[in-house]
Amino acid sequence: MNNDDKKNSAASIITIGMTGFLLALIHALISFMLFSPSVYGKFFVEDGTLTMLGGLSMLSGVIAFVILWGYNMSFQTFLREDKAFIQNGPVYVGKS
Repeated sequence: MNNDDKKNSAASIITIGMTGFLLALIHALISFMLFSPSVYGKFFVEDGTLTMLGGLSMLSGVIAFVILWGYNMSFQTFLREDKAFIQNGPVYVGKS
């Protein structure tokens, strides 16, 4: 594997990670907006508190989000770089 292939592979990994993080963020925002006993009835008891299933679901969602956030932060990008990535897509080096 030459140097250009390694850079392209790294760009692909970064792309997948950032895409996963953005999708998880969108999912979390939409889920929080819809999170109510009328929509997610099996997660709530009659008095409006969470069931064990609801609590475990929330906990696993938070843990997964933190893992993806940590993965995204491991690339140490800045907001302006993320914005450029979203607008322009990944930049590949080498072969076209």
